[in-house]
Amino acid sequence: MYKNRLLVLVFLLSCAACSSLRRVKNDDRVQLPEVNVSSEDQALGLYRATAARVWELVHTDIDIRFNMAERSAQALTTITLHPYYYATDSVVLDAKGMRIEAVADGKGNSLPYTYDTLQLTVKLPATYRRQDTLSLSVRYTALPYASTAGGNSAIREDRGLYFINTRGDEPYKPLQVWTQGETEANSHWFPTFDKTNFRSTFRITMHVPDTLVTLSNGRLSASKREAGGMRADTWEQEQPVPPYLAMMAISNFHVAKDSWKGKEVSYYVPQSYAPYAKDIFRHTPEMIDFYSRLLKVDYPWYKYSQVIGYDYVSGAMENVTASLFGAFNLKDKRQVDEDNNDFIVAHELFHQWFGDYVTAESWSNLTLNESFADYGEHLWSEYKYGKTARQKNWMNGLGKYLKQAAYNDPPLVRFHYRHEGEMFDRVSYSKGGLILHYLRQLTGDEAFFDALHLYLTRNALQSAEATQLRLAFEQVTGRDWNWFFNQWYYKGGHPKLSVRYSYNDKDRKVTVTATQLQSDTLGLYRLPLRLALVTEQGVKEFDWNVEQREEQFVYAYPGGQRPVVIPDAGHWLPGELEETKDAGLWQMQYQYSNDFISKWLALDACLDLKRNDTAEAVWLLALNDKEPALSTMAITARSYKGNQVIPDTWIKALGQMAASGPDSKARAAALQALGDRQDAAYTTVYELAIHEPSYKVAAAGLYALNQVNHNRAIDAVRELQKQELYPSDLLNACARVLAQDGRKEDYPFFETSIVRCLEGRRAAFLPELEDYLRHVKDEATYNKGIQLLQSLAHRDPSPTAAFNIAAALYEQSRYADKQAKIADDKTEVEDYKNRSTTAMNAWIAYKKAIDPEEKQVLQMIEELEKGKQE
Repeated sequence: MYKNRLLVLVFLLSCAACSSLRRVKNDDRVQLPEVNVSSEDQALGLYRATAARVWELVHTDIDIRFNMAERSAQALTTITLHPYYYATDSVVLDAKGMRIEAVADGKGNSLPYTYDTLQLTVKLPATYRRQDTLSLSVRYTALPYASTAGGNSAIREDRGLYFINTRGDEPYKPLQVWTQGETEANSHWFPTFDKTNFRSTFRITMHVPDTLVTLSNGRLSASKREAGGMRADTWEQEQPVPPYLAMMAISNFHVAKDSWKGKEVSYYVPQSYAPYAKDIFRHTPEMIDFYSRLLKVDYPWYKYSQVIGYDYVSGAMENVTASLFGAFNLKDKRQVDEDNNDFIVAHELFHQWFGDYVTAESWSNLTLNESFADYGEHLWSEYKYGKTARQKNWMNGLGKYLKQAAYNDPPLVRFHYRHEGEMFDRVSYSKGGLILHYLRQLTGDEAFFDALHLYLTRNALQSAEATQLRLAFEQVTGRDWNWFFNQWYYKGGHPKLSVRYSYNDKDRKVTVTATQLQSDTLGLYRLPLRLALVTEQGVKEFDWNVEQREEQFVYAYPGGQRPVVIPDAGHWLPGELEETKDAGLWQMQYQYSNDFISKWLALDACLDLKRNDTAEAVWLLALNDKEPALSTMAITARSYKGNQVIPDTWIKALGQMAASGPDSKARAAALQALGDRQDAAYTTVYELAIHEPSYKVAAAGLYALNQVNHNRAIDAVRELQKQELYPSDLLNACARVLAQDGRKEDYPFFETSIVRCLEGRRAAFLPELEDYLRHVKDEATYNKGIQLLQSLAHRDPSPTAAFNIAAALYEQSRYADKQAKIADDKTEVEDYKNRSTTAMNAWIAYKKAIDPEEKQVLQMIEELEKGKQE
């Protein structure tokens, strides 16, 4: 079944996949919500209606100053608005976690108000009608850290306004201030109607130290020096945008500039990554040009900026004209060359049309934002890298969706949920992208993009719901698409299609029996598909349509050779497909099919078969395939450790790939495999690989060399230490080699490396430091390492990341306890007991400092200690 097979590909393509998901990035770096919406919830009446528009926003003016030490901001926000339709004498604004100091009208007259920490209700002196305009000013202090943050699995905090490293605890992390508005968090730093169906123009003035750089929506209209080394920057967004897409970012950024058709394209990165700013965001002007031409709607905003934020609470965010990205996107040129940021950059850029220019009118319609951004990745990969790249993206998305569907498979458009964060799942992203691709195949390219053009121009600078999308397709094509939208947008679940084959060689006909296996409750699907018959002579394709519970289709095969049937040759089906073929047919499918997915399915099926000559032949074909994902899959499917019998032809092919393979991932896999075999015959290949530009290849070469000659691996690491090693696979590989010896002289390397590694890269380096502390003999060095771990856990802003670091303290104590029990020497026993006590005391100190409100962390602590006791 696709469902089972796809998990392997999701892993192999995880680098691209992580960056393709904004709530993502990364893979998956972000676990999306695992929440079921039960019938009981629906019975409670949790219908999520589009927010009522009592007032119409016109303009928002924010003047804001920052208290870095207190992590707060003093601001004056003035909003211009008028009643939407009905007369009213009050205004209810979203304003979360603020200290309200004054509310006044446009003439400076104080107005009475009430405030409950979530909403500000202002009583007006008169009744306003829709032709009246109201100017309302609120003076306040934003206190984003005064209360416990909310959040969800996709966007883990909702403070809205974030202050990063204001105390300078992290020497390699700059001070930053940035905002995150989605879903409804911008009302933590300015009063507004924090819903997707409101729009406003903005003017934001930030008062900052003159050493810092600011970024916001639109254009920088003024920059004025102020007393005390301060500066006031004013940014103006002159086209109306939803409040959640307003943003600020402040730091000592390096700013690199490109352009597209005279519009500024800029990249804001930390100073340490200044040389690589254009590499990190490479292809952005080309992407803007591609999407503008494809949609026949030029990039609609004044400029496009991209900025990197540390300790970011999600993957990336499509703020109008200024997308914000998590720090995992920071890479030097060597990293970018083998693992670029194209997918996440494409995702956020496509949002500038779908989500920003036209916005989902409610979170129930999030598909109009996120499904399109997901499909923007498909479109870019197809344009830039070809059909195979797009197919990998499709497979990756299907695998992720089906993984979630096993426990939660709601409709794409859904009106029942407990929290809007639940909408940011694999259905809204991956499944939605797959469905758009399916619709494109059914309408044809020209009609598909004409319909998108109509949807964008008809709803420009407005909010929309899925119905508007359907109507655009119907107007362009002249066909009714209700059946498609009812089936894929408003119904949860997915089809499960079983396909069986019966050959009649006498009549030279094959009967294809298709059965829909999904439950009766879900009902039947209408499934137009593309089927292919594959022989040595070529590939013939046919349109076929599955609509009944079980149907049979008969195809002739002239020439006498049984064809391989590929039932979803177009690879359109956003669901499960089950088929059974013998090894010979799978081999023919691999040899003669003309696309990546069909080959991948054949290879995966042969990996599942009992070893026979035919299956082995397919494995060898894949190993030597020009497509790196197939050869990598073949390599990693085998076990090379122990006394595994591996054919000489296979080893020879691995050696050739390790020495000169054109793809870094496949080459690294070959080196890893030879290292697992401890094959000393390729020692020279390992040594040469260490100096390759690819970090993955160099790291795998060092691993393999260490497996056959530790001393030469140590020498190689000493040479590598003479150059600057950015956080990378190679840095971790060096640490792994050094950790084995546990020399106290190497402690500075481990301390500097883990301090320099930030966020996810610190978590990746942590096991190397743990291993070093297990091997180090010097007690003073060990104690310094424990103190370092305790310090890192204490200052990490992410409670879960801090827990993972602190858990290393607990593990060190447990390890020392075990060693004390098996040690023979009395002195050694005492040393291990002392180590256990040192690490345990640090663990206890960490636990005492936990905020009682951090229920999830307390639960993880309990589970860790309980699990070890058991």
